[in-house]
This record gives sequence, structure tokens and C-alpha cells, in this order.
Amino acid sequence: MNRYQELFDQYVDELSKAKKAAESWWRRLVAAQAATGVPKAQAEERIRERWPMGPTSHPRVLAIYRKYFIACEQLNAIVADEFQRKLLDEDAHDVDGWGVEEARKEDDGSDGDWGAESVMDPPMFLIDSLAGRRDDLGDFMMFLVFAPIGEENDRSI
Repeated sequence: MNRYQELFDQYVDELSKAKKAAESWWRRLVAAQAATGVPKAQAEERIRERWPMGPTSHPRVLAIYRKYFIACEQLNAIVADEFQRKLLDEDAHDVDGWGVEEARKEDDGSDGDWGAESVMDPPMFLIDSLAGRRDDLGDFMMFLVFAPIGEENDRSI
């Protein structure tokens, strides 16, 4: 199985659980605000002033997104390094055939609908890849605007 597929499957599993908890949290926030006598629509508007991305703003959702954003960057570094080493290794062994065109048949490394294993942009991997695979999560994460930064980016999963 493609390493990106494995990482994606782990992400989807954690995000699915967090989505349920975040939506429950959101309903409680709106209900508490509405209990003050404010109409439900206005209650949600007030809550969104503090949590602009709705239930996606839940700290657990953001923590999972950050965790897998960093993991994707780490995997990208590994895949890029392996690709670079493969190119260098091929060049080192290709001295005898220098200057001779030859059609090479290579395994593209494809794995289902993920295609060949190559570096992926973390936001595309974490949000755009949900479309068509897990539309419920794609709709949930669609408007997330968050670029995780920090000193802990050297952690492994």
C-alpha cells in the first residue's frame, strides 16, 4: 500500500471521531447561547465570532489536522530523498550506456487511485483528497484556513 494512502487512512479514522465530537460541542455551544433568549440563527452568529470556522474550529480537529500536516511534510521529505537517491544511483550505473537512447520500462509505483508515490501538498492531501473518498469529511473541512507552524515539526507520528 502507498505510504500516503496509509497516512490518509489514519487521518480519516482520527478525523471521523473528532468530527462527531466537534459537532456535538458545536450544538451545545449554540444551545447554550440560544438559552439566553437569542434566536438560534443569531446564537450561531455570536458563537462564530469566537469560532469562525464553526465546528471545524474545535481544538481536537485542529490538532489532528496539524499532526497530519506535519506527518505529510515528513513523508514528503522521505519520498523526495528516495527519489533523489534513485536518480543518483541510476546515473552512476548508466555510464556504459551514455549517449544511447533506450526506452526504459519502469514500475510507476502506482497504488490504486493514489497513483505513483510522489510528494503531496499537505493542504491538498488533507482537504482536497477527501473529495470523492469521504465527502462528509470534505464538506466538514472545506473552509478550514489553517497553516500549522511551530517548533515541534520534527516530531514523528
